[in-house]
Amino acid sequence: MAGPGEEIRTWHCCCRGPRSFGRKTLLATPSVRRIAAMEREAMGTLRKLTLTLGMAVACAGLASAHATKPMPRVTITGKVLVGDAKAFKAVGIVDRRVVFDAIPAIRTLRAERVARDTARYHFLVYEANRAFQRAVQRAAAESKIDLIVDAGGVSAAGIEVRDLTELTRSLIGREP
Repeated sequence: MAGPGEEIRTWHCCCRGPRSFGRKTLLATPSVRRIAAMEREAMGTLRKLTLTLGMAVACAGLASAHATKPMPRVTITGKVLVGDAKAFKAVGIVDRRVVFDAIPAIRTLRAERVARDTARYHFLVYEANRAFQRAVQRAAAESKIDLIVDAGGVSAAGIEVRDLTELTRSLIGREP
């Protein structure tokens, strides 16, 4: 940056980074006019490149073609059990009450009438939730559905909603 015969010494401040000082420091930096000229030159090149690219797309006939088909209208009001409600391809539903009735830990809770303030109650609830979540995830993987919602929690127009309750119920006792 400095020309011949110009003295520029740098020093380092611990909180501000490198600084420079010297007799002709201001003369070594480019002028405001030079910086403006360089920016104008860069913008002219960018305009030419944009114009060329636009003409190429128009000539190829790609400017009027649709890239994707419109998304179907889907409204999700229930609890999402598996997947992302903003990005999905297929939707399924699961009736949680029916599936939870098939879980052995829930049957034990009801048969023994375990009190809610005991450690056994919390352990059985944890086991039931874990078994439910595993079964729902396996059902989603087997049926290739990437969004599963609680029954009654989705309304879709233009997309098929599959009921995975029986598949999930059959997967409760199986290990992966």
